[in-house]
Amino acid sequence: MDLHLRAGTDEWREFYFLLCDELLVHLDLSEAIGDYAKDLWAETVLKVPRAPLPLVVDCVYIAAKLTGHRRSIRVVKKATKDLWGRKIDVLPLDRRRGQRRRWVWGMEQTIRTTLALDDELWDDFVSDWAPNGEEKIVADSYWEEE
Repeated sequence: MDLHLRAGTDEWREFYFLLCDELLVHLDLSEAIGDYAKDLWAETVLKVPRAPLPLVVDCVYIAAKLTGHRRSIRVVKKATKDLWGRKIDVLPLDRRRGQRRRWVWGMEQTIRTTLALDDELWDDFVSDWAPNGEEKIVADSYWEEE
């Protein structure tokens, strides 16, 4: 497939959906989770400060977590290394323009609508982050390689 596809076209969208499918298979996640991830990606790809492939990874992680099929960030990063030869960070802080926030905060309503979330699920999703959306509170060992 041509890697110089024009953003926003059907071919471009299908290319990233194929990559999403690869990641789903590698993580042993269902097609239904993939449908949520693809819908979320399609709703956010031209609206958030994230490249299309890393956004695919974020959306798969979010859909898996919010449907009760959690995969750790470490496992997802390893899967991206296995599939595409490089580790892709999952939901990193956006450090551009002096902001230290994740893109999900600006897209809360889109995420809630796309995945039909209630307050309890959303609160669980963001529970590891500080109230201002800046820091994820995890032990340093979480980020270490096995």
